[in-house]
Amino acid sequence: MDHEPAPREWTDVAAAQDVGEGLVRVDVAGEPVVLTRSGGVLRALAATCTHLGGPLDEGTVEDGCVVCPWHGSRFDLADGSVERGPASVPQPAYDVRETGDRVEVRARP
Repeated sequence: MDHEPAPREWTDVAAAQDVGEGLVRVDVAGEPVVLTRSGGVLRALAATCTHLGGPLDEGTVEDGCVVCPWHGSRFDLADGSVERGPASVPQPAYDVRETGDRVEVRARP
């Protein structure tokens, strides 16, 4: 799967209260992104698994990783790196911040 994170500018995507320890799927400039709080820290990754396109928002969060529901690939929420395959390509990660009561994301430079 080819992922090109967008946008380059901070983009409002969700109410802060809607993003908890679970997974929340949002649309960012036409791209699906999964948001979560891991240990109280906001994280954002592309929501489509780089292995075979599984919906990461339907997966689980375990030990700081998101686990794809289709084949069990594990991606580190901090940087999208592959912790366990079958995926061999990292998951695109986004910068994420809380501004007031909103969550904003942007593609990492």
